[in-house]
Amino acid sequence: MSLALLVLALGMPEPQDAPTRPAVVVETPAWNEAVRCAGLTQAASELDGQGDAERDPSEAKQLYDSGLYWSLTAMRAARTAGRAEAAAEADQTRARAEALTQLRADSSEAGRELARCLARTPTLD
Repeated sequence: MSLALLVLALGMPEPQDAPTRPAVVVETPAWNEAVRCAGLTQAASELDGQGDAERDPSEAKQLYDSGLYWSLTAMRAARTAGRAEAAAEADQTRARAEALTQLRADSSEAGRELARCLARTPTLD
């Protein structure tokens, strides 16, 4: 049997695509929770940028990535909740300003909430 007939008889093999990463399914948190985490992580990232020049770059990246993740997650939660985009952005701005005040004052509650938000942030590599 010729190769052409063999291919016709058996069918063409499926091309091997590059391995894909499994999809990460993340449930959208409640709007108020997402906005609070967005505010806390953005504020922590901002404060970290004003800190010691010898800070650990991986910690700075984690804070930046967390701020980005929670900001996008908050906007997704806003859409799910039917909130207007402009109102959602304004809420995030207020949450960040409030978190800045609390973190600068070394609020233990804000610190605990920030730690919870960071723990819930997926790795963005």
